[in-house]
Amino acid sequence: MSTPITHAAPPAGAVCACAHCGLPVPPALLTQGAPARFCCAGCDAAWHIIHVHGLDDFYRLRAQTGTPEKAGNTFGRYGAWDD
Repeated sequence: MSTPITHAAPPAGAVCACAHCGLPVPPALLTQGAPARFCCAGCDAAWHIIHVHGLDDFYRLRAQTGTPEKAGNTFGRYGAWDD
């Protein structure tokens, strides 16, 4: 299990990035001493779910660069379900 991450309060006027998606965190949502900072309740929930279930590698893997895989086409594979 991972160790909680703590951040110092950002300087006044500094832009802080969301710990989940990287978008700017609105000043009204900055909480001193929080384990991480989030731009919205959805990112807060997603981050906590990922960490509680030990899936911290999500952030490491997401940061890796590489060639994205093209999604496969599934058209025609569900003919048995057509009316």
